[in-house]
Amino acid sequence: MDCCSVLKKTSHPSTCPDCNTTGQSVKVRTIKHWLKADLVPLISEASFYFCKNRDCPVVYFSEDGGTRYTKDQLRYPVGVKEGGGTITLCYCFGVTEEMILSEIQEKGSSSFSTWVAREVKVGNCACDVRNPAGRCCLSGIKRLERDHELKTAKQNKG
Repeated sequence: MDCCSVLKKTSHPSTCPDCNTTGQSVKVRTIKHWLKADLVPLISEASFYFCKNRDCPVVYFSEDGGTRYTKDQLRYPVGVKEGGGTITLCYCFGVTEEMILSEIQEKGSSSFSTWVAREVKVGNCACDVRNPAGRCCLSGIKRLERDHELKTAKQNKG
């Protein structure tokens, strides 16, 4: 199984105790990679979830909501949680939203999803650990490319 294989979905999705956004299940090993070193020994083996709500300070929370880890407890900034600036979409290869949009503006299309897919295929990714959501980034990259390539094509015709 590669890092972009589909994770099992939990039968009982959990919601963030701060903002009520439905969380995405995430492995403890992902959290251990992202948390500041002094917090790592304190992590329980509970079921954890990632909160993708940009406006919520909570990044990870336990199923019962009793344990929460916020942006200030992480080693690195989480793109989706940052207001403005460059949003990292692919943490394995450093692909940002800005890079994709710039290529689309310059060339009319983006090749980043093709490149990342090729790297994934040969086993050069670690999305399950490097991506704070613990998931493959490829679908997000493809969605951004598709949406902006269509938008750019419409603008060029109109």
